[in-house]
Amino acid sequence: MTEPRQQHRLWRLIIITGSSAAVLDILAAFLQGYIINASITPARILRYIASALVGKNAAAQGYAMPLLGLLVHTFIAIVWTGLFLCLCTRYPGLVKKRANAAASAILYALFIWAVMNRIMLPVAFGRAFPFEWRKALLATGILVVAISMPAVYAARWYLGTRRKMD
Repeated sequence: MTEPRQQHRLWRLIIITGSSAAVLDILAAFLQGYIINASITPARILRYIASALVGKNAAAQGYAMPLLGLLVHTFIAIVWTGLFLCLCTRYPGLVKKRANAAASAILYALFIWAVMNRIMLPVAFGRAFPFEWRKALLATGILVVAISMPAVYAARWYLGTRRKMD
């Protein structure tokens, strides 16, 4: 298979897997919000995500803010998925064996959690968030299921099909 065609397949896989991961992750956030407090609606969660870009007035700006929040969330999931898939094309050993794939998924979820919660969110909201083990473990577990594992399966599929077509 030619190099441009492989790159096209990789980009398409990143978009599809990242979008799927975004859906899984946001559904987990909706469920988690509802379990914590039934008044935490999906729109409220999406407005909170949008407020990282537009500030606190995101809650008062109508229906455009939840849509912006969904777009931001999806973009972030695609970026994290793309980073992992690109790493796996460079270092296929990350996912070749099942044990490596499982360890990679867990470690990558921990990495995502650390970057998002210790760097990105404090910068976006202008304040540090307190560390709580229970919340950190739950969030990391969600990231494993929603982001890392889909990326691992996509990487294994891509590396397997790429090898067959070469």
